[in-house]
Amino acid sequence: MVPELRKRHRRIWQFGSLLLVAGFIAAVWVLPQAPVPGDELKPSIKLYAQVVATKRVEEVIVRLRQDEDGHKQFEIFHRLPRKFPFLEVSCNDQILGTMSPKGVDVFNISDSLILQSPHLLKLSDPINHQTVLKLEFP
Repeated sequence: MVPELRKRHRRIWQFGSLLLVAGFIAAVWVLPQAPVPGDELKPSIKLYAQVVATKRVEEVIVRLRQDEDGHKQFEIFHRLPRKFPFLEVSCNDQILGTMSPKGVDVFNISDSLILQSPHLLKLSDPINHQTVLKLEFP
């Protein structure tokens, strides 16, 4: 390699290395922050006082609660992280919401569902089209 090509080759590699470092820093800078499981913003729902029914299946405890006005809600408590990362909660084929990975989830039941008794609670995985748990409440 002649001296002129050697000089040009060295400058191209120096510029390329600076460009590579700058690209790496820019890529790390624009990465979104990963959310911590369970830290999603969920509206805080006040628990109703009276427990109408309680059912326990493996690591899941489900309570049907009711207030003085007749409004109802499901309280779902799961102690261990689940096998399925994303679960939909539905009552009589009406979706109430999604469950967090661990802890307590509360879902209010709409007035139209309160009139439809019994309440069939279903936890399903919409990704794999699989029903994980079915419970019937009065």
